Amino acid sequence: MNRPGRRAREVLKPRQRPTRDEGMTLIEVMVAMTLIGILGTVMVGGVRDNNKLNVITRDESNGLADVKTVVERLGRDVRSARSLSPGATESQLVLWVDLNSDYIKSDDEIVTWQLIKETEDGVQYNVIRQTEGGDPTIQARTLVSGIAFCYWTESAAPNQADCAGSLPASTGGGGLSADDAARTRLVTTITTYDALPNAGTGTRQVAFSSRLRNVE
Repeated sequence: MNRPGRRAREVLKPRQRPTRDEGMTLIEVMVAMTLIGILGTVMVGGVRDNNKLNVITRDESNGLADVKTVVERLGRDVRSARSLSPGATESQLVLWVDLNSDYIKSDDEIVTWQLIKETEDGVQYNVIRQTEGGDPTIQARTLVSGIAFCYWTESAAPNQADCAGSLPASTGGGGLSADDAARTRLVTTITTYDALPNAGTGTRQVAFSSRLRNVE
């Protein structure tokens, strides 16, 4: 049997087509860039919105935590007080808390609540509680940006939180007189807070009233 020669075998083999890498066309590149740009915009927007939400949540929760501390501790002092002390002002609350119920005032029973700026050029304050002759204790740090005290002769909370109609207790006028301090039965505290100034939420205000239960 005759076998085909070498040349005949080369003729019978199929011809292989050379492969070519043609790359991407300009239109394909533009489409890909557009899709990447849209995807990047969506991702950046999502990250920005999530960060903004986190800042707002942190601002609100931190501010409320400090206000809650002030409400609980200051309210407890007011309810335990035997009377207010003359000189209490709209920005400084001075109480006589008769700790041993002997009806005799002592230095460690005179409690003062006030605000002290954390820094000279800052907008936030530390809320300070201090007994006469004792060391000041910070009850809230840098979160409360304003506080005001209103004094009333009634035992029920008024339907307003702007101190209108309350006993005169302006700082310039020397605060409450001895007679007004003795007649006070209710203290309203108006607290304005902003944990993160210029970020998150704006200022918030909380007003609460506490009745002196141990008045003479």
